[in-house]
Amino acid sequence: MKKRKLSGTVIAIGLVSFFNDLASEMVTPFIPILIATVLGAGPVILGLVEGVADAASSFLKLWAGRYSDAKYGRRKQLMVFGYGLSNLARPLLALVSSWGALLLLRSLDRAGKGLRNAPRDALLADSVHSDIHGFAYGYHRAMDNAGALGGTLLAVAALSWLHWPVSEVILWSAAPGLLVLVVLYVGVHEVQRPIPEETKSQASIAWSALSHDMRRYLWVLVLFTFARVSEGFILLRGNELGMSVVQLLLLWAALNFVKSAASLFGGRMADTFGKHRLTIVSWSGYAAAL
Repeated sequence: MKKRKLSGTVIAIGLVSFFNDLASEMVTPFIPILIATVLGAGPVILGLVEGVADAASSFLKLWAGRYSDAKYGRRKQLMVFGYGLSNLARPLLALVSSWGALLLLRSLDRAGKGLRNAPRDALLADSVHSDIHGFAYGYHRAMDNAGALGGTLLAVAALSWLHWPVSEVILWSAAPGLLVLVVLYVGVHEVQRPIPEETKSQASIAWSALSHDMRRYLWVLVLFTFARVSEGFILLRGNELGMSVVQLLLLWAALNFVKSAASLFGGRMADTFGKHRLTIVSWSGYAAAL
């Protein structure tokens, strides 16, 4: 069997995610710390901020995925807008003085995520042979989490060695954010694809129109998402236990190292042993850890 390789667009999308998470993780780990220290709030406000932000992201994903299906050129267009919105909003978190402003900017950041994720994942599928879908998505997740690891370590270096305040670290996240848009514009190319007439019309998506397997998968996904605890609470708990900011960031970096290392291996395993079986095994481990 011919060994298939990742296309240039898939590699570029991986780099986009690397730089985006490099920027994101120079900011995200500080959100629970900002809430607990600068704003003097607690877990309820953290839950409200993350809950509203995730809701904004989730509602936009359905619309963005459907919209990107309807016409050639929409996938990259939405990716540019989504990544641009996130990387504009995130550095401004350095300037917040109230949890309301934090809620607004965090929601804009996650709205950008909602706009870009479905088109990006669809473009990944468009740009690679189905035989290596697992490898392509595993590569993408590995690059994503490697960026998160790098961003966290950069934040640690800035705090420990350069003695920057947290606000300055957050502001500097704009630099890798700019690289996101450069790589996206230059390296990512949308694949020409046939578009069925019923897709062009953007007919509404009915639950009954989904396949039985898809509906079962979505129900399981809903349950797992409902039970999931935001990793931000781990940092908030560490802060309550007296861990320093640098220690919290190193904990965050360790989590991302494990995720990055497992992603590429998991993608290859999915192509070799089957996505269904690997999903059952991995989700069973996730359920046990909850």
